[in-house]
Amino acid sequence: MFQRVLDLQLRVLGQDDPDVLRGCSNLANYLGGLGRHAQAAELSAHVLYFKERVLGPEHRDSLRCSGNLALWMGQQGQYAQAAQWLQRILDATRTRFSAAGI
Repeated sequence: MFQRVLDLQLRVLGQDDPDVLRGCSNLANYLGGLGRHAQAAELSAHVLYFKERVLGPEHRDSLRCSGNLALWMGQQGQYAQAAQWLQRILDATRTRFSAAGI
């Protein structure tokens, strides 16, 4: 059911619509919760691509998607790739805080 709603949103609103991306992210988290980590990682990577394209790579929503992708990669035993995503998040967070003088 959820997949059908998401497919309809994709057709009507397009791949980079914020509601569609939120729905895709929710579906990825649901799939991951079911143990379907490879599908969750694939969908998270899709969401991340569009979030970065629309919002930029250092936007908090893009970083949140990066964290989700790292989680699902780690769940599949892809620890090196997960660590790279987590390092990217840490670096972007440090940049944001230092730019704010924190």
